[in-house]
Amino acid sequence: MIRRPPRSTLSSSSAASDVYKRQVLLALLALQRVSGQSTDATLSSVVLTCNQGTNVFGGDIGTCEFDPTFSSTTYSYTVSPSDWIKFTPTTNHAGATLTVDGAAVTSGSESQQITPPEGSRQDYSIVVTAQDGTTTLTYTFSAGKDFQAQWTAFVGLVLGSLVVRALLSFGHLRRWMHKVTAEAGWASSETNRQMSEGGFKTLKKEDKV
Repeated sequence: MIRRPPRSTLSSSSAASDVYKRQVLLALLALQRVSGQSTDATLSSVVLTCNQGTNVFGGDIGTCEFDPTFSSTTYSYTVSPSDWIKFTPTTNHAGATLTVDGAAVTSGSESQQITPPEGSRQDYSIVVTAQDGTTTLTYTFSAGKDFQAQWTAFVGLVLGSLVVRALLSFGHLRRWMHKVTAEAGWASSETNRQMSEGGFKTLKKEDKV
C-alpha cells in the first residue's frame, strides 16, 4: 500500500515528495510485471482452402495458393483466382485473438466461406489483437474469381459443341453420299462397303458395276 505523506510534509520537505514519487513508480512497475500482457499480434501460419472450379474438360483451372509465401512479418498477399476461399490462421501467442473478414475465428480453426467478386479483386483482412487488448496487426489477402479462365472455359465449351455438331453433320453427309452413289450405280459393292465402314475412295464413272 502506498502511503501519501501529509500535505504539510510534502510542502515542507522535498525529500518526502521524492519518496512518494518513487513509491508510485515502483507500484506501476510492479503492476506491469504482474499483468504480464503480451503485445505479440503476429500469425505463425495461415492455411488457405479454396475451390477454383473446373474447366470444360473437368480438370482444375489452377492451384490454390497465395503469393508470396506466408511470413509473420509480411502483411499483404495475393490469392490465386477462386470461386470461394477459407482461411485457417494460427496466432503466434496463445493469448491473442483474431477476426477474418470481420468475423471472430478461433486460432487454428477454419474461417467462414468467403466468395470473392467475379472479374475483379477485393481485399480480405485477418486482424490479430494481442493479449494486451490494444496491439493489433492486419494481414491482407487480395482475392477474386478469374473471369478470363471462366471465359476460356465457356469458349472451349462452345467450340467443343461446334466440333461435335460438325462431326455429326459429316456423318450425315457421308451417309447421304453413300446413298446417292449407290442409287446412281457409280460405286462398286467394294466402294459401298468402304463408304459404310468410314473409308474413303475417289469415285469414278469406271467403278460402275
